[in-house]
Amino acid sequence: MGVDANSDEGRALQALLAYYHALGVDCAVDGTPHDRFEESRRPSLRSPPPEVARDNAPVSRVVAAPLAADEVTAEAERIAAGARDLETLAQGLFGFEALGMGRRAQHFLFAEGVPGSAVMAMEAAPGAEEERSGAPFSGPEARLLEAMLKAIGVSRSDAYLAYFAPWRSPGGQAPAPHHVEALTPFARRHIALARPKVLLLFGEFAPRALGREEAFSKLRWRRFELSFDGAEVSAFVAPDLPSILKSGAMKRPAWKLLRSAAASLRGEAARDR
Repeated sequence: MGVDANSDEGRALQALLAYYHALGVDCAVDGTPHDRFEESRRPSLRSPPPEVARDNAPVSRVVAAPLAADEVTAEAERIAAGARDLETLAQGLFGFEALGMGRRAQHFLFAEGVPGSAVMAMEAAPGAEEERSGAPFSGPEARLLEAMLKAIGVSRSDAYLAYFAPWRSPGGQAPAPHHVEALTPFARRHIALARPKVLLLFGEFAPRALGREEAFSKLRWRRFELSFDGAEVSAFVAPDLPSILKSGAMKRPAWKLLRSAAASLRGEAARDR
């Protein structure tokens, strides 16, 4: 018996196929994923608009005396708390010279998309392709994210995409612990100002935005109900996008998490009607 393509089941199956294709799976009887991003070297025909990506933001940098790590974090909390909109937050982070992360990165990639969207995704940091191009979410992992968004019924153009760390560390290394501490107030304020209903958090330190101190292994693949400035947010935690793209073992838990996020989004839509 066939499945109506316009039914909930049909749309879920289409989303699942798109998700598997983004992961490199193209044959139902082949147990080995194929990396279509390596096989195809054709340039993308789609160039996402860097709406809030401030590579050349008109912000004056003031170089002050070096601060201790706890002083840097305290200053980060002060700057983040004082931001009343996303533009001010981006400028405050870009001009935060005491953090020091921007000195060795080519681009400052804050976010792109629709602020106020029901769905926000926060990846750990830009990848190698983003660092080369200066365009946020432009690497091979972006196609995976687009498929994941489609799985919960949202197009990329209707979502809001951001980074926990807007600079790529040299060699793609994880930010130092004191950098993570200083970035956390900005990430939390970012979420509060974006006001999503559903939040997808990727990467080992992105969940710091939840205010949790547990090991990432205890947080991943889980759902959390949070409140940011009085707004309720359903947050879903997963490994970073490159890890999901490369690991066959992560396909099933990632899909299960996405279905949970989709159910949460449908519930929010029903309550808004």
